[in-house]
Amino acid sequence: MKKVELAVFVMIAVLVCFGCKTAPEVITTDTYYVSASGNDANNGLTAKTPFKTLKKALDTAKGEGAYKIITVLGVLNAASEGVGEGSSVFAARTTGVAVITIKGGDAAAALSALDAGKRVIEIVGNAYIRLENIEVSGGAITDPDIAKGGGGGILVAASTTNGATLIAGKGAVIKSNRAQVGGGVVVIGTGSSFTLDGGEVRENSSATDGGGILAAGSTLTITAGTVDSNTAAVQGGGVSVYTGAALTFVGGEITGNQAEDGGGLHIIGNAVMQGGSISRNSSPSNGGGVSVKTGGNFTLTGGDIRDNTALTAGGGVSVFEGTFVMQNGLIANNTAISATASEGAFKENGTGGGVFVIQGSFELSGGAITGNTANNSGGGVNANQGSTFTMSGGEIGGNSAVFGGGGVAVLGANARFKKTGGIIYGFDAPAEQRNTTTQDGNSVDVSRNSDLRQAVITDIKRRKNTAATDLDSTKNGADGGWDIR
Repeated sequence: MKKVELAVFVMIAVLVCFGCKTAPEVITTDTYYVSASGNDANNGLTAKTPFKTLKKALDTAKGEGAYKIITVLGVLNAASEGVGEGSSVFAARTTGVAVITIKGGDAAAALSALDAGKRVIEIVGNAYIRLENIEVSGGAITDPDIAKGGGGGILVAASTTNGATLIAGKGAVIKSNRAQVGGGVVVIGTGSSFTLDGGEVRENSSATDGGGILAAGSTLTITAGTVDSNTAAVQGGGVSVYTGAALTFVGGEITGNQAEDGGGLHIIGNAVMQGGSISRNSSPSNGGGVSVKTGGNFTLTGGDIRDNTALTAGGGVSVFEGTFVMQNGLIANNTAISATASEGAFKENGTGGGVFVIQGSFELSGGAITGNTANNSGGGVNANQGSTFTMSGGEIGGNSAVFGGGGVAVLGANARFKKTGGIIYGFDAPAEQRNTTTQDGNSVDVSRNSDLRQAVITDIKRRKNTAATDLDSTKNGADGGWDIR
């Protein structure tokens, strides 16, 4: 085309379009606002024109897709939301490709179910929600069915085809909720996941399991934040990990929680602890810090389990028909102390200050078990009836017990202890490393291992250890391996 012809063509095009209407304005904002004083007829695009309900905001945000933010101003509750979503005041269902952050726009920001007799919010199906700087509180639900009555604060549940995702980021506080199971949060179903990434789950309660969080057939990850001061009447004051669920604990704290079994953490699924702390939890029964029950698997590769208390067994960790593998980390200053503790061949009360194992297995290859106390036997470790304790590395020192086995007690029928490495500090160690007891076996007590007693004592002596009850630390390495069974 010649230059003159091109110029004429452009001029004609400009003249033709001169009278065209302007194209519709494309909304590019990523934020919607919600306030109880708002109106769903508003556009929700500013703090002065907010929506009234979270439902309207979620429906709009998921329609836009991509990354969206919903900013909550003040408190949203059953009165502002209207009829609600069945057993929940709020619901996020099938948000599709949208990744939605619900965050507080002021210090008072909250999603509340106070006095509504409902769960606060359910997140179901193909939905991805992140919470920041907002409180989720006041939920109360009594249905014993985990899929219906789980999660007084939040239910994260899979649909028939998709799992849901929840992330509790910095400033997200899930508190003062209660349920039959999973007082604070329940995450359930294949593909569903909950990540605690700087938030708090605290002061929630369950009439059965999982005072703070319960995971079933799903994925739970704790990278930062706290699970604090929750209670469960039965198991898992802080966290309960059911069969088919997997917990990865990287950082943060599980602290100050209480339950009959597993004050801090209860496991019948799978759990890996790589960092963080499980501390100051308590149980009037077993597993002040952690309880590993039938079929459960717990691997400790980092972090610490400290300052927990159980009145019956396992101040730090209790294992019953489960598996505990300790490759690194610290189990320290835990106590198993009961006013009813008494000497005998098999008395559980006040046993296993650090670790208690019965009809399960404990493998120690690294890390330290130190400063733990039992007012019966097994200040560091109590390997009891039908259990297997194998030690290939790590250290056991500075623990104490009253009736035997300041370091390790091997008691009851069919209990086995096999040691091929690591060290259990003996009478020759510095005072702070020495395991102590007021009766038998400062380091290792096998004297009450009933029908195997004589064979065990003979075997330990034959393997170059000074005595069955008071071991020499210098002969406590690979050359002095023991096989007690």
